[in-house]
Amino acid sequence: MRIVSIALFFVFTNQLWAQNQVQLTVGKVGLNNTFHPDSIKNVQTGIYTIAKELPEPEGIDANVKAFVNKERQRLENNHYPNNTIKRSALPPMVVGGFIGALNEATPNDNNMAINNDSFVVSVLNSLIGVYNANTGVLKKNWFLEYLPLDPKNTKPGSGIAPLNRSYDPKVVFDPVSNRFIVVYLEGDGSNDTRIIIAFSKTNLPLDGWNIYKLNGNPFGGKFWTDYPMIAINGEDLFVTVNLLKDSKDWRDGFTQ
Repeated sequence: MRIVSIALFFVFTNQLWAQNQVQLTVGKVGLNNTFHPDSIKNVQTGIYTIAKELPEPEGIDANVKAFVNKERQRLENNHYPNNTIKRSALPPMVVGGFIGALNEATPNDNNMAINNDSFVVSVLNSLIGVYNANTGVLKKNWFLEYLPLDPKNTKPGSGIAPLNRSYDPKVVFDPVSNRFIVVYLEGDGSNDTRIIIAFSKTNLPLDGWNIYKLNGNPFGGKFWTDYPMIAINGEDLFVTVNLLKDSKDWRDGFTQ
């Protein structure tokens, strides 16, 4: 069994000496609970199908398009006069697609990942949706806050509660372990700030998820975690976040 380790880095910036320091905290992260999409009543299953072919965006004048393509060809010929391998003079064509999750929040905080079995996991703000990439059918969707909870209360105390603000989701598909990984944040104050991490149990995102949590304020004080970024390298999941001061946002509260 391959063990996936989670590394959480906090980058300190010392403006006086312009030096960067990285602190690495190593330790085991226990499984908090498991989640299966069929365990909640709010899940929507295959409720609509979206056409794969989308119309060309409006507002593009045909003469402008022709001029741009001609100019692109001229510049490319001048830049690569002796190169037999050139980029196409024509813009790429959309041969298929579908409309994913929609949200009017600002920013959208949208992210997506796809596996080799044509399953798409789409996340934005507080929502997660699972689509079939071949048909555009929404298979299931639910709120991110359901992932760490035990909706049927079959294992009292096993969930991560309470969750009242879930946001900033990121998702990636790990081709080595053949799993989806979703990371998002919960809470926006030093008394309630957590990093929620979910690994799909199999390569199919509808087969259930294993849920973990990290403390969003590991050093203490009046700080909370914002804006996660994630990366994988075949062995590890890396999570980076910003620490902000209480009662402030990313514009004037950034600390680490």
